[in-house]
Amino acid sequence: MALRNDSVTPNAYELRVRFACGFVAGALGGVVGALQLETPSLGLVLLGALVQGLAAGLLARHYGDRFWASWRGWLD
Repeated sequence: MALRNDSVTPNAYELRVRFACGFVAGALGGVVGALQLETPSLGLVLLGALVQGLAAGLLARHYGDRFWASWRGWLD
């Protein structure tokens, strides 16, 4: 899989898209992780989604294609 050239600086729109996609993927992962607990409360599920979403969004914004390549390798 060819990754994007790192020497090209992404524009503001691309950075927003990277963050949004990372946030959604991370939030879904946070919900799944919180629901695997024995008795999850709504607050714990929301907190897990928020924390995981923010972390994944920031990492996706910074690393771009390398972030998604690592997720893909981790999920295989």
